[in-house]
Amino acid sequence: MAGKSLSLLLGIDHHTRQLTDSLRDQQGDVLLARQVSTRPGKILQTFDQLTQRYAEHCESFIAVLDCLWI
Repeated sequence: MAGKSLSLLLGIDHHTRQLTDSLRDQQGDVLLARQVSTRPGKILQTFDQLTQRYAEHCESFIAVLDCLWI
């Protein structure tokens, strides 16, 4: 992402049946918070929607995943 500054941060908390995501701007304000099914198709759809939505404004985001595997 040369030439682009990080503008958004996507935090993801992964559980067995759902994940919770929170999209925040550089000031820490929540832009989007939701729960998503952990079915692979739903997760891919979620990332596709985010990418399309914010690419229109030339904004980038980085995703941080929090999970525990036992």
